[in-house]
Amino acid sequence: MKGPSLKFTINGIEYIKFKATEEEIKLFQDNAIVNITIVGECDINTWGGVERPQIIVVDYEVNKASKYYI
Repeated sequence: MKGPSLKFTINGIEYIKFKATEEEIKLFQDNAIVNITIVGECDINTWGGVERPQIIVVDYEVNKASKYYI
């Protein structure tokens, strides 16, 4: 898939959003905490013979973003 991807890991599960916009990438780079609700598809990422659980983000909603840890 073309375009930048946004990727992060929570509790050992990788989340990836393909074709992320500059605005989406900046949101996550500029904030220490981003509370979001995610809609995604379960998948397995296989790389170098290692399999890891992965969620492909289809849509999300930002509930709160903060530059500071609570």
